[in-house]
Amino acid sequence: MAEEIGLNSTYLSTMFKEESGMSFSQYLQKLRIERSKELLQSTSEPLSVIATQVGIGSEKSFIRLFKKLNHCTPGQYRSAMQKSEQKHP
Repeated sequence: MAEEIGLNSTYLSTMFKEESGMSFSQYLQKLRIERSKELLQSTSEPLSVIATQVGIGSEKSFIRLFKKLNHCTPGQYRSAMQKSEQKHP
């Protein structure tokens, strides 16, 4: 990304962290997981497909990161959302 806008990557990382309070990597992970939540709710795609769609290399890495950020697995999240939708159609 830094290359695309003509900045040094270290400088961009420092600026990004100062402005957002998180590293660019953390921000990107958060975006990927937020998008995966949308896909978990709106599709029945397997976790491996969702992982690929959001740019995470493997299902195992996806599950680990999702659990780290949400304190539940993607499967548990999907089940909870489906139960919630059944209660509130």
